[in-house]
Amino acid sequence: MQQGLEAEFPICFSGIPLKVNNPIFIVMTKGIISFSEINQDIWGISQYFKDATGFSPTTFYTINGEIPLSSKYILSTEMTLKEMMRKLGINISKEEFFQILNLIDEVAFDSEVIRGMRKSMEANSSLLYRDLEDPVLVNFPVLNIKALMSYPLGDPVYKDNALIHLTGYLPSAIAEGKTFLISVENGLWGSLYSLPILNVKNWKWIWDLNYSTLISFNLDESDNL
Repeated sequence: MQQGLEAEFPICFSGIPLKVNNPIFIVMTKGIISFSEINQDIWGISQYFKDATGFSPTTFYTINGEIPLSSKYILSTEMTLKEMMRKLGINISKEEFFQILNLIDEVAFDSEVIRGMRKSMEANSSLLYRDLEDPVLVNFPVLNIKALMSYPLGDPVYKDNALIHLTGYLPSAIAEGKTFLISVENGLWGSLYSLPILNVKNWKWIWDLNYSTLISFNLDESDNL
């Protein structure tokens, strides 16, 4: 097991699931993780690897640490594919590498959050993502984050056109640096999904696959939002 490693990974920092094609703001972050090589397919994706490449991995990676579940999936699958290609002695381009991962993601989750996060890893940049559109790269500080707790997502208690418009506006506004709106989005998470209302400045609810995950975040001293 490799312990105490600082890793960079994306999270869906802004965006609320309302089953509409609104933009989401994917932010590159960093946190402390550990990982282990295992023989067990914990994500249930071995067949998806075989369908995409013709080969099944024999080594998988489990990611431990206080980071979101979706980030663990992103890191684990990238490490698994790299190790499989290494063992097979096959060299592939960066484009081919991410094409394979995109195929696996579609059958594993078919999630706009995962699609956006994968684009962020490929570009090594924060970005605004919306299905069926090209992502827009965003110059945004790399945040130090820690996942604190998660709640399973149900259905929002209310949805109308005004709410859809507001939740679509917030990711773009926060990406532009209007970070005072983070408290507005936290309030919407609390109201729509009956989550605890937050009174801590650097805590935030984020969309994390089928969960809403509470994170704490801060910046390097040299960075400013």
